[in-house]
Amino acid sequence: MKRTTNSSTATNDEGIHFVEAQVLNCTLSDVLKNPNLAQLNKFFSFELENYHNEIPGGVQLNMFQCGGFAIGQCVSHKLADGLSNFVFTNTWAATARRDQADIDPPQFVSAALFPPPKEFNLGSGGSMPLTKAKVTRRFICNASEIETLRAKYQRNTKNVPSKRPSRVETLTAFIWNRFVGLQRVALRINCTTVNLRPRFDPPLPQNTFGNIFHIALTSPLQILSNSSDDEECDDGAVQD
Repeated sequence: MKRTTNSSTATNDEGIHFVEAQVLNCTLSDVLKNPNLAQLNKFFSFELENYHNEIPGGVQLNMFQCGGFAIGQCVSHKLADGLSNFVFTNTWAATARRDQADIDPPQFVSAALFPPPKEFNLGSGGSMPLTKAKVTRRFICNASEIETLRAKYQRNTKNVPSKRPSRVETLTAFIWNRFVGLQRVALRINCTTVNLRPRFDPPLPQNTFGNIFHIALTSPLQILSNSSDDEECDDGAVQD
């Protein structure tokens, strides 16, 4: 494949970009037990934040000296969203195993549902407005802790029918609640990607390929108290 413009991708029958790499000075278990998030880009065939890259997708086979291996796979958002990438990966793995029961070919109907625009931009100059001054953290929560939080949030739901929150909703609410409590942070915005497939009527199959998602933005709600001072309501939020 070869990207030709900022709004389309043309095929050239050369296949996907594929790289083989030898990983030195660490084992696969080192990466799994204590991953260095800043170094994960090295396991992909191109930098994930290089939005000017003309390669729409790539696969890198990383071979460790211990005998283990890891496959780094990435695809441009001009082609697909995260779920589409997972569907492709699962179908690829099932095909390699010759497991016909697990092969679920993607459905390419996105162009009919969402006619492509004349121009597709990811911000100014075709890049996302991301800053280099960012911090990434990795948290691990066991299943029992998540289930305890889910039950707690279900009991505390006010003025709405009782609904058991999903694991993603639960962890998002937990982290967001802690983040809002940081008074030294002036601007707080939570950005969540929402899969639109189950929200269609009728719902779309999960193997529908393309960018079928929406960005939901949430920020704390500012309310005016009786004392004419602005107060921040921890439970309130403005969602786009």
